[in-house]
Amino acid sequence: MSSEDAASISTVPVLKGDNYCLWARKMTAYLQVKGLYKYMRDSFIAPLDLNVTELTQMNAHDWDATNDDGTPIAIPAAIQALVDQRQNYLDWLEDNEKARGSITLHLSDSIAEIFENVVNARMLWIAL
Repeated sequence: MSSEDAASISTVPVLKGDNYCLWARKMTAYLQVKGLYKYMRDSFIAPLDLNVTELTQMNAHDWDATNDDGTPIAIPAAIQALVDQRQNYLDWLEDNEKARGSITLHLSDSIAEIFENVVNARMLWIAL
């Protein structure tokens, strides 16, 4: 964590219950600076992960196949679409964890314990 990151996160107080308005304002600003606040919005819909059939199709592709001249064979458009969908989901999952972690680090132990099983950052935000 850079000193700039440490400084910006240190401005967010721990939510104890009676300081919600201040906490929410500072946490909103922190998540906005980190590009994570979009995950708290109603309009943001998490991408779907691939189903078993799609994962099987993607994994069945011969990623090491080459042409006679040794160049890689082009990835079919349908397979590339699955790869892109999977990557979008994995990117969302990583950012969701960052947002959830940032929020959780600024909850009192008693509040954090109540919401420890809420894994979606937006659902945690709404619940608070």
